[in-house]
Parts: sequence; structure tokens; C-alpha cells
Amino acid sequence: KVDNILNVDAQKIFNFFMKRDISKFNPTKFKRTQKETNIKEFSLGSEFDFWQEVLENNFISSLQNDYCWEYLKDQKYKLLKAHLYNSYSIKSYGFKTKLNNVHFFRITKKIFPDVKLVNATRNEKPQIILYDIDKMKEDFNKFYNSKYF
Repeated sequence: KVDNILNVDAQKIFNFFMKRDISKFNPTKFKRTQKETNIKEFSLGSEFDFWQEVLENNFISSLQNDYCWEYLKDQKYKLLKAHLYNSYSIKSYGFKTKLNNVHFFRITKKIFPDVKLVNATRNEKPQIILYDIDKMKEDFNKFYNSKYF
């Protein structure tokens, strides 16, 4: 069909497009396809894979401990930062390099704006305070502009 277009007079093509009403055309509104989603996910980092898995399973597993959201809720969602980072760092998700702990927590804070990072004190190690799993799933979807959950 490309050959047919190549044989059409340029003036006819110009007239065709000039007569079209595109006043309601919005290039920012388009249907998302699964292929687009797959390409987008392929380009995302290991923190995306980590948090998607955590939120799907409602579970964080580190070498030291395993945490389900019911347990975290009882603990007021407090978790040692080292345990969370360890949970992230023990999985490769096919990546050769991982985020260091500073960048991991920085991007975590961007994905989940209600997360609180608590510095160490004389009596306690650094902690992270997560929040309700459903709200975290909403924030994840919002950050990645998609509907994973």
C-alpha cells in the first residue's frame, strides 16, 4: 500500500491533511499497550523489580529476618534500614550492578513519599517507617504511571 501513496500527487495529500479537523486531537492521550509496558519495565532499574515483588507478595525477606505486612503493622511499620537494604541487595533481578544504600533509600522515598527515614540514635539503629500496603501500592502505581496493583 506504500506504493499507492508514493504515486499520489503531493498536492492531493496536502489537501487531504489540511481539510482534516484535528482541533480535538491531544497527543498526550493515547492507549497504553502491553508492548509499551514491557519495554518500559525492561528499562527500569532493580528497585522497581524489588518493590513490585515486595508489594505483590506483601512480604520482605532479608538474611536476618522475614517481615509480612501484618507483622510490620504491629511494629508500627518500623523496620531496620539495614534489613530492608539487605533484602534488596541479596536479589539480582538480572542486574549486574545495584544501587548503593543511599541511592536505594533516595529512590524509595520518591516512590513512597510517606515513608520516613529515621536516623540512628544512641539506643537505636537507623530505621525506615513504611505504611499501609494498599496506600504503598497506590503510590507505586502513581510513581510509575501505571496500574500494577
